[in-house]
Amino acid sequence: MDNNNNNNQENFDNIFISEYLEFFNTFDRDKDGKINKSELNNLLKTLNIFISDSELNDAISEVDIDDDKKIDFKQFLHLMETKFKHQIDENNLILAFENYDQEKKGIFTKNQFKNILKNLKNLSLSDEEINNIININLINNNNNNDSIDYINFIQNIVYNN
Repeated sequence: MDNNNNNNQENFDNIFISEYLEFFNTFDRDKDGKINKSELNNLLKTLNIFISDSELNDAISEVDIDDDKKIDFKQFLHLMETKFKHQIDENNLILAFENYDQEKKGIFTKNQFKNILKNLKNLSLSDEEINNIININLINNNNNNDSIDYINFIQNIVYNN
């Protein structure tokens, strides 16, 4: 079972690397295999990551080993993994849950949430695990119905793991 999970994680990582490479190549305007500060900033904005000019300079300095004020794809991947992983994970999860939130309320009933968790790809949870997740994340909404606030749920996953 562990080996299966490792293969799933590896496939999942390869998909993200492929997507990052596509983004990277799109923003590498002069096609020299590197992106400059402006290109990186535009790429990050596309991923809904907004940082200050100072934070951008710090991020580039952190990975720019040849001090040319540009980063190659390997450096970009390192940056994404170390600096922006939480933001990307959170954004992707929110987008995934928003697809199910037709009424744009930010909450799901227990049954809706259970069905969503069962249908999410790359997530193989038992009924018991799903019920535990639901019980931990229940909130009481205005109608006195038990419901799950998926933004809080996502933030707990991203920042508490």
